[in-house]
Amino acid sequence: MGLDHKDFAYSNIIQTVRAKTAAGFVPNFAAGGMRSEDRTEPPVGSKVLLGLYERYRDDWIVELLFDDLLDFNDWFLRRRQLDGLICLGSWNEENGLARGAADPGNNMQDARFESGLDNSPMYDGEFFNTTTHQMQLVDVGMSSMVAMDAAALAELAKAIGRTEDAARLSQRAATLRTAIASRLWNERAGVFANRFPNGTFSNRISPTSFYPLQARAATDGQAAAIVTNWLLRPDRFCISPLGDFANNTDSCYWGL
Repeated sequence: MGLDHKDFAYSNIIQTVRAKTAAGFVPNFAAGGMRSEDRTEPPVGSKVLLGLYERYRDDWIVELLFDDLLDFNDWFLRRRQLDGLICLGSWNEENGLARGAADPGNNMQDARFESGLDNSPMYDGEFFNTTTHQMQLVDVGMSSMVAMDAAALAELAKAIGRTEDAARLSQRAATLRTAIASRLWNERAGVFANRFPNGTFSNRISPTSFYPLQARAATDGQAAAIVTNWLLRPDRFCISPLGDFANNTDSCYWGL
């Protein structure tokens, strides 16, 4: 809708990005004088801004938001890097407390919130490191979105003449894409999957397994395999004949 309502779209993206915390990330929530100081959400702002720029060609809004979005992408590598890719986490760098909230963060549930998929079975269990403040799971969805974010930022940097930033971000996106393709591809299952630090893959497959395609991280062979092995196989999905959610059991709430 925002692509057809310029003022509305600009207002929303400016308010969202400029809510960035002092630590460098766009918060998980911000409202009524409160915001999350321990966790973020999936980074889609640069992709959205690129779409708006490609439609309206307004340099000023890119110049206004670029440094905040660059800081956000840098923050992922500072605070959410695990085995060269991206994980979920929760920690308030200022004082360990989420401002305006009693929840101190630094736990598994608050890290789950960062995914935007708060109750996904991908994150069932307890594998959170309270020393590093990170979930001990390399996340294929978040890794892909950070790679996509870096690639979008590189295009935005080119648009406003930030050539050095463009080169650095293009290299970052390429490095992440290569790592996703080499480390998060489960050859036996023919699908991208989350991976534990010990090298084993999570057996919980979800729609985020397809995110490497959007991030352009998959090889041609991997893309063909995941479409054949998963997307086009009805036995991999558990959608009710009556439609999404209608008469679905708890075991197939997420459709996979």
